[in-house]
Amino acid sequence: MKIDQYIRDIGNFVWREHENLPKAWERLQEMIRSCPHHGITQQRLVLIFYGRVSSHNRTSLDVACRGNLMLKSYVNATRII
Repeated sequence: MKIDQYIRDIGNFVWREHENLPKAWERLQEMIRSCPHHGITQQRLVLIFYGRVSSHNRTSLDVACRGNLMLKSYVNATRII
């Protein structure tokens, strides 16, 4: 698979219905490991994930971090996820 396709796949990540957050995050991480030179910033990766999970899961993440997950650093956001 070409690097461009890996990058598109990462950018088009889709949460699967009935998939829990850790499983979905691990699946995204596997995609990222498949293309270590993807050039996508860490904050953008969190944004991709956060934007693609269900609204219920976004709310759960925000409650877990006592605010908006997107305002957290990459390290803190990934600890919460």
